[in-house]
Amino acid sequence: MPKKLTTNEKIDAIYERLNGLADFDEKTEKIVEEKVFELRALSYLTLVVAAVLLFLALGVILKNIGF
Repeated sequence: MPKKLTTNEKIDAIYERLNGLADFDEKTEKIVEEKVFELRALSYLTLVVAAVLLFLALGVILKNIGF
């Protein structure tokens, strides 16, 4: 028959689970922060590329109409 846990052992088991969840939460939070940073950098890079392409297109349009 399995041994019955005492109240202190039950509390210790609960704290171990909570600590495990806290570690998991910290790890996932760090991963999410890294991914958000990567996505933000990618979006800024996309905006810069779009601005350059629009500037070049404006130059071609102005050249074609004689400026």
